[in-house]
Amino acid sequence: MGRFLASIFDLRREERTLAFLMALYHVLLLVSLYLLKPVRDSLFLSSRGAAELPFVFLLTTAVVVPVAYFHTRASRRTSVGPLIDGVSIALVLSLVGLWGLLSVEGEWVTYLLYAWVSIYGLVVTSQFWLMANALFTASQSKRIFTLLSAGAIVGAILGGEVTGLLVDGLGMASENLLLGAGGVLLGATALARGIRRYDRQKERLGPADGEDAAEVKEAAGALPIIRESRHVQLIVGILTIMVVVTTMVDYQFKTVAAQAFPSEGGLTTFMGHFYGRVSVIALLVQMIVAPRLMRVVGIGGALSLLPSMLALGAVGMILMPGLVA
Repeated sequence: MGRFLASIFDLRREERTLAFLMALYHVLLLVSLYLLKPVRDSLFLSSRGAAELPFVFLLTTAVVVPVAYFHTRASRRTSVGPLIDGVSIALVLSLVGLWGLLSVEGEWVTYLLYAWVSIYGLVVTSQFWLMANALFTASQSKRIFTLLSAGAIVGAILGGEVTGLLVDGLGMASENLLLGAGGVLLGATALARGIRRYDRQKERLGPADGEDAAEVKEAAGALPIIRESRHVQLIVGILTIMVVVTTMVDYQFKTVAAQAFPSEGGLTTFMGHFYGRVSVIALLVQMIVAPRLMRVVGIGGALSLLPSMLALGAVGMILMPGLVA
């Protein structure tokens, strides 16, 4: 099986073990995140209602920006291993603290949970790619990062489906999924330590040569690169528009979902299944549809698929509002 997957992703023999371990690490991180996202959505929607979503979106943006800034600064001043371990343990403790706070009456708790889960997703994703950049050279990344991205999608599938199983099948209270996510993150942190230990034994930790080291150093100055490159400015503009559009779509979707599933447990189960099964579609698109589409219509045509589908969904919401659209 390992050889078959290695042949699909064009992995060299000496890269296979480390690549598959990192993919498993990514799976665990995304399982923990997709245990949290349905809980975040269901608890907020059932207690505060969809009408307050714009306020929590604003709060999340206000909190995420400084957290991302300080995490980036810490990544420049601290080696990868201690940073990942320290931040991961802090995240686990924060989840336990939030679990305890959920018993406290007050709207601020669900606001805090919503914002913190968004921060959690940003931080664990950043930490994974920091570690990947430390372990693999630029030439290796062209082969290996496809496998690592597939690991994220598999983790989202597992996390969403496990959420539905635990809440709907076993009757677990939604808030207890925070403890489950913390346990999964602890396991992922232990795996990350094992991966770094394995890599040190292979004497491959960090940039492999002067060229890669220069790339890492140059990447630290993001703002000058954005100012000097028209190409990068256009990419940033596309990403900005994408965030605006996806936020609007997210608001529409959660408003309709809250109306369709008024109970907290039912909404948690639906969100878990939705996230998991959309990730199945994403995996099929990435592995099967996208490569063939790019060969037929090119990169530009492939990139136009998502906005075209969003436009169809928007028209569907106008003509036939509901979860189908």
